[in-house]
Amino acid sequence: MKAKVGEKGVLVPRDLIGDVGEVEIVKEDGRIVVIPVSESADPIEALGEAPIPCGLTDAAEQHDKHLYSAA
Repeated sequence: MKAKVGEKGVLVPRDLIGDVGEVEIVKEDGRIVVIPVSESADPIEALGEAPIPCGLTDAAEQHDKHLYSAA
């Protein structure tokens, strides 16, 4: 596919990008790469989405205590 480059740059068609809300644009080795960014690109944001049951009622608040005192 070819696209005309205008004064403001180039428009990338939606069907090439997919259903994402944000992309990262990088220039590497003489190429321009458009990388779709997932909604939760930061893995820290996904912590706690699928916790493992452990039988403790205060595991989140006292995780260090439970981690280091269980020998």
